[in-house]
Amino acid sequence: MPARLRGRLHEEQHGVVAPVGVAAGHPILRDWARAAGWAILEASPGPRDRRWVWFPTTHTDLRTLDPEHHAALVLGVGDLQLDADEWTAALAGSPAQWREQAYAAFGQWPAALEILARLLAQQGADGLPAVEELHRHPLISVLLAPYWPPEPLRRSAMQLANAALIAPAVAQALDVAPADLDILSDEGWLWPAPGGWAFPELLRRALCPVPALGRRSVRQKHFRRRATPRRP
Repeated sequence: MPARLRGRLHEEQHGVVAPVGVAAGHPILRDWARAAGWAILEASPGPRDRRWVWFPTTHTDLRTLDPEHHAALVLGVGDLQLDADEWTAALAGSPAQWREQAYAAFGQWPAALEILARLLAQQGADGLPAVEELHRHPLISVLLAPYWPPEPLRRSAMQLANAALIAPAVAQALDVAPADLDILSDEGWLWPAPGGWAFPELLRRALCPVPALGRRSVRQKHFRRRATPRRP
């Protein structure tokens, strides 16, 4: 758990609302609640409930929070993000430059650290792919499976993953139905970002993998060789 959040949780004596977001660090909060003896709620807290952690399923669910619980600590997805030092500790044994690049690319998603730590444990430091190729690794695909959007939303998610920042106009340009955009954002696959929403970056790259530059260059060169007419 981020050190900056741990202090806030110990000071809070009313309740805590977990962030809505796919793999937004919920296991960390559940572990803390069990250790502290707080109730873990899947439905909004009732009158006079105290010392609870509520895990809303959607952003819409937040509207059901009773005004009585205005003193609860409402967390955003950024509150459970680890800092660079905490990443370094969790990925000890991997090359320093690799850790730094991975943190810069994926550090905003708590699940990314767990995924990369498992990859490191199974592959070893010498078997780690370059950070820009991580989303292509077969084991990463397996580890990302629990966070993949369900089949009815899969095509729309893959279309939206073409954009780093998503807004209604972007979704329309990508031929994504407004209803699908609403579900993906309300249920937490898309995270709030300045000006719209965004997928967690590791998930975004896996949803819409860009062809490797080297392989694309080879194909383009081959095409140009065949397309260029021979001189007499």
